[in-house]
This record gives sequence, structure tokens and C-alpha cells, in this order.
Amino acid sequence: MLKLWAIAMRKNFKYIDVSLAVSEPAADLASKLLGKKTRIIPNTVYPYWQASSKTSNRKDIKIVFLGRLVKRKGCQQLVQAIKFIEDHKLITQKYRVIIGGDGPKKNKTKS
Repeated sequence: MLKLWAIAMRKNFKYIDVSLAVSEPAADLASKLLGKKTRIIPNTVYPYWQASSKTSNRKDIKIVFLGRLVKRKGCQQLVQAIKFIEDHKLITQKYRVIIGGDGPKKNKTKS
């Protein structure tokens, strides 16, 4: 199933600047699908900023969480971090948060 998704989405991979995974098996899979090196970070929200000519000309920032919507995967911490960023006006650029996944917390809106 993932191979079919990768084939269908391949033209969009050029827009992915940084790929992160929470384990070595997930990083290996992402690297194979994307054809790019994937960095490993634990299940938490960790700010990763990569300044490059490729990203510096962009007018907006996309923060994407794609994963199972369960407590241990860290999506709730991302939502809390975004609230903190907004409350303290830490990002002055336009940004968009995209959350994709399924699980018991799918319809929860509490921050």
C-alpha cells in the first residue's frame, strides 16, 4: 500500500525539505519511499530548522504531523507547542499546521 502511495505522490517529494521519523525502521522506510535521508528524533516535538536557499525563499512555513493519533506519538505536544508559539508570537512568518492520521484522538480538538 505504501509503495502505491509513494508512486502516486512521487512528484510532490521535491517539496519535502526535511524528513523525520521516530525510529530506525520508520526512517529506513521513509528514506526508501522518498529517496532522501531521513533523520531520527524521539516521539516529541523538537524544533528543526534548516536554513538553505531552497527554504529561505518560501513565504510560508508548513508544519506537518503525519502519524497515528495516539498519545505516545506526540501530536498533542505539537498542538500545545503551536499554541505556545502563537501566544508568544515566536513565528512572524505565515505558517500552516497540517495534521494527518487516524486513531482514537482523531476528533479531539482540546488543546
